Amino acid sequence: MTENQMIDELIKGQEQAFVQLMQQYGNKLLGTCYLILKDREEAEDVVQETFVRVFKNIKSFKRNSSLYTWIYRIAINLSRDKLRKRSYDLSLNEEIVGDENVESLVEHKLELAELKNRLSSLNPIYREVLVLFYFQELSITEISSLLHEKEGTIKSRLSRSRKILASEIGKGGTEDEQE
Repeated sequence: MTENQMIDELIKGQEQAFVQLMQQYGNKLLGTCYLILKDREEAEDVVQETFVRVFKNIKSFKRNSSLYTWIYRIAINLSRDKLRKRSYDLSLNEEIVGDENVESLVEHKLELAELKNRLSSLNPIYREVLVLFYFQELSITEISSLLHEKEGTIKSRLSRSRKILASEIGKGGTEDEQE
């Protein structure tokens, strides 16, 4: 089913189109929201609310952007709202599933925990740009559209966030701790 067909089916209220939409974007949205919010339950809530809003507002979707971009914009805005309403805590309860041996799993878990710790120390405007660029593999143009910012602003934030993250990793602490 093409994107336009999916949109048409969603507008008609076809349940199968909605199921396909959730299957297509659910895990990616959850991953993005989790990396931004650092809380699995809040990320799940945001994803659920995102799909509710998509379902309620699909008729107002103007097709000026891709459906993917529109959905991500909703999720990012909801994540920002959550960030404004709470303090920042990092949950490291993510499950690792795979065929690797125990040592590899432990090493991967430690690397993931370190990366999450470093990401959590970043200002949210820098963290979300890193998450969208590296973890969701969005282009500068797509991120610009999602966040309603100029491409130059996104490039600047991405550059700054890389420097901050590299500094933290290189020095073994956050930039604020080093000053």
